[in-house]
Amino acid sequence: MTKKNDIVRIRSNASNTRSNSSATNPQRSSSAQRKKKTTEKTRFMSRPMIILIFGLIILLIPVVIFGLIMFQAQSGNSTPEIGERFRNDLDPAITDNDMESLQKAIAAIEGVEACDVNMTTAQLRINVDTKDDLTKDQIKELCTTIYNKVNELLPIETYFTSKDSMRMYDLSINCYNMLEDSESYIYYILTKNAMMEKPATQLVSEPINKELAESLREANKNAENTEENSSTEENGEGSSEGEGNGDS
Repeated sequence: MTKKNDIVRIRSNASNTRSNSSATNPQRSSSAQRKKKTTEKTRFMSRPMIILIFGLIILLIPVVIFGLIMFQAQSGNSTPEIGERFRNDLDPAITDNDMESLQKAIAAIEGVEACDVNMTTAQLRINVDTKDDLTKDQIKELCTTIYNKVNELLPIETYFTSKDSMRMYDLSINCYNMLEDSESYIYYILTKNAMMEKPATQLVSEPINKELAESLREANKNAENTEENSSTEENGEGSSEGEGNGDS
């Protein structure tokens, strides 16, 4: 009996000790509870905030990139794009004064009725309307004469011959008469590209393969006749229907 009373007394003393400890340190207990709640609250808010910020960053990246592209495009609209196809080429250059002097010199050549000199994409093009009474051989010789005149004012070796890594001008001399009759029409072209060693002259007013050209002309003529006959028949049928309606 005494032993049992001792056990009860010990348990009672332990319980009183815990009660006294809690009563003695109420601030420590309250502080621990507040810290626990604050930690739980902080942990609860940090995760969605991080996700939200990360999502906003992901959304803003393409928006910023698109904005920069639009800004650059808008700011560059007033600036023309200038090609540099012939950078470090065409040296020395053919100036407007050179072409004007060349045109005057060619216009003074015998057999030239009208002359035009222009530059198209690094090609010096010379168009010459010859006198109508010149023959094929005379017009061909006139091309050579004009070529020699070009060589006098603008040396072929300097202006129309490419060097190691430098591209130079091409030359095209077009000599023709203005006769409408196909049999009397004569058209020669003298060409000297920058990569060619010597010029080449071709009569382009006559076909190289006359038989093929004649067959093509015949086929074209037959097609035109067929189309004309079809149109005539349709007009005839329309007239007949109109007359029939009038009689009725």
